[in-house]
Amino acid sequence: MASGNNTLRSIPQVDTTTYGQGLDVSKPASASPQKRGRRRSSSDDNAKSLITRRALLFGALGAGAIGAGVVGARALAAREEEDAEIATLSVPEESVFDLESCTEVDAEDAFELAGDYILPYGTLLWTDDRYIAACLFPTEESSPLVHMGILQFTSDEYYILREEAVGAEEGFEIYDVRANSEGLVWVEAAIMQGLWRVYVAPLGEDLSLGEPRLADKGDSSSEVPSITICDKYAFWQTNAPVTNENARDEPAVVKRAQLDTGETTTVYVSKGRMSAPLCAYQDSVIITPRHEDAVSYCDLVRLDAASGRVLERVTLPSGMMPNQVAYGPTGFSFCFESIYDYGGGISNLGTYTPAQPPANGNYDNLTWFRFNRTPTAAPCWCTDNWFMVKSNQSVCAVNLPNKIFCSFGVESGCQDWGDYLVTTGNREIVATSMHIDQIDNEGNETKKTQVRVWRPLETLPESTGSADPASDPASDEQQDQQEQTA
Repeated sequence: MASGNNTLRSIPQVDTTTYGQGLDVSKPASASPQKRGRRRSSSDDNAKSLITRRALLFGALGAGAIGAGVVGARALAAREEEDAEIATLSVPEESVFDLESCTEVDAEDAFELAGDYILPYGTLLWTDDRYIAACLFPTEESSPLVHMGILQFTSDEYYILREEAVGAEEGFEIYDVRANSEGLVWVEAAIMQGLWRVYVAPLGEDLSLGEPRLADKGDSSSEVPSITICDKYAFWQTNAPVTNENARDEPAVVKRAQLDTGETTTVYVSKGRMSAPLCAYQDSVIITPRHEDAVSYCDLVRLDAASGRVLERVTLPSGMMPNQVAYGPTGFSFCFESIYDYGGGISNLGTYTPAQPPANGNYDNLTWFRFNRTPTAAPCWCTDNWFMVKSNQSVCAVNLPNKIFCSFGVESGCQDWGDYLVTTGNREIVATSMHIDQIDNEGNETKKTQVRVWRPLETLPESTGSADPASDPASDEQQDQQEQTA
């Protein structure tokens, strides 16, 4: 298959009663009449490979079944800096509330289904834009494992932009991708050789992919980078492998490339591994470097995308390492997989975010919300009011100003992890994705990836009563037991 052309290929639209409905928003300036190609289905083996790879990339799938350990203050490694005079986030227990303080409403009374799409079973996607999502479509072949493309929310079309990796002849496969209306960034990896490469390319007005440009490359001396996309720039970060006994002293690096030219610059270097994958918020990027004076402390840092300048920084207590971070209208959000026997209001596992914006960057005197489920995806925001969080099976929307919440139902036959939150940042809409394998009463099997796009209603619903975590579809009895042991 050709690997260097700019041919835009689309999957033919099927009946909307089974395929889906295009999102009712204004089309982007880059939209053009759709080109059509032949439909491609996925093989079960490749779909399973993609699911496995997502688990390796993010530690997400099935993570809810893994027990969280309790981290003792004195059992942490590298606490020699604990006497250093470093100001850290301080949150009293009484300043934190969770779903027990909120009331539940029906999802259909709070959100409307603005789009519904069916993709090949095993498709992975990431939404960093209002109009499109980056996709990896499984193939029927052992190589290439995936095609790279986009789903356009303003139509009933999805498109294949590359059928194989740029380095396919050298054994590279497309490994990860992000996209917005300006272009794409993706990672190619030759796993057997321990090699990786980062490519960028602009997205044309006709939705065709421009010439790929090699932005960075590396080998097994660093992990495969995590990537994000922000405005006209691609960002990626490299860490020393966790198995490297010197990882504590090795530098972690954040780089940026222009999508159209591929011009690359280093924007941040820190000593020690970054704690979480980087992510984008509007015109900024969120990273998690170690504190410059003590590597046992993790900083939450927001960088200006265009200049690389540090806009905001918060230091977490020593030893507290988030596995996911985000940013929204109330500031930093972060996730803990572990339970700590110190840290006050942020000592338990879960996802934390302030309930109101900080004044002058001071996060200490705020009310915080904790979503008390094992974190398996980074949170995001839908408008300025709805905080979106992945729960055990469903995706939960929490309106922090009004302390109400709802959960989006999951379809019969979906995989154990249920509905997955695929949107980042702060959007007017939010997208979720399910891998579904159904068998009807007549024995007919249906395998598909269902992507649903949600938009909040303008009028808030009346609450249906106090939340009951025991009956909440997102509840987790095992986790409750873990918290009682903390």
